[in-house]
Amino acid sequence: MYSLLLTLPLDCTPPCQSCYGEGTNQCIRCLAGLVSYENHCVANCPALYYAYDGVCLPCAAGCASCEGASTHCPACLDAYFLKDFKCVKDCGIGSVPNRVRVCEDCPEDCAVCEFASTGYEGKVCDRCVDGKFLLLGTCLSVCPTGMYADETVGKCENCTIECTSCFGGTSKSCYQCNATGGYIKVADTICSFPQCTAGSYYNQTARACRGTASHSWLCALDCMLNCKECDEANTCLKCAGYYSLSPNRTSCYDKCDRVGFKRDPTTQECLGTLRYFT
Repeated sequence: MYSLLLTLPLDCTPPCQSCYGEGTNQCIRCLAGLVSYENHCVANCPALYYAYDGVCLPCAAGCASCEGASTHCPACLDAYFLKDFKCVKDCGIGSVPNRVRVCEDCPEDCAVCEFASTGYEGKVCDRCVDGKFLLLGTCLSVCPTGMYADETVGKCENCTIECTSCFGGTSKSCYQCNATGGYIKVADTICSFPQCTAGSYYNQTARACRGTASHSWLCALDCMLNCKECDEANTCLKCAGYYSLSPNRTSCYDKCDRVGFKRDPTTQECLGTLRYFT
């Protein structure tokens, strides 16, 4: 329509420089220092518009004002957040809105974060990008010793008490065992506190059961002769069979070897009148 009307010679009414009619509301271009807004010549574009090539054009959705381009917004409407001079409904992955609704970057490798205090000072991470693992608000590539990377939740989690280093959250996923706690490796990746059987004891220094009845995967050394249960190689807790424990628990002896005692052939009990420590 404009092109057809402009083919006719018209005398535009100031401040119109070019027009499609003689009215001041029929301006296409305005005189210097003015811009065209809805075919009127005005000194400045109204709110939510910006001047481009002498014409007022609308800002992008969400902008409270814009400069030079529809999407270059220095401020947004209340329902929006300002991110890189654009107004968005959500700051998106890797950023968080501050108190004036401006999106700020999260810490490095962080996908979701929040401000550490109500004063909007400092940011802590809630979730890391893929391939990184969360620990105390920070994203790590490798979890520290004593922890493992749980890929299902994207966090560094503690190894179980059996392990000092691990690749999972069970006693069957250990690289190294918690020797200080008394745990030993019973298979390639399995750590366990040994349950020593009768006739053996757990040696803390060697970190192994000692005794003829110990597990086949442990180094076996007998408790003292005729001792059934012991806590060290030379300290007996309970003697085997009819043997008696010496007062200092360092030997098991047969009372019937002493004068005045004899053994009952049926019960194997040692009978006599002399008293010995039992």
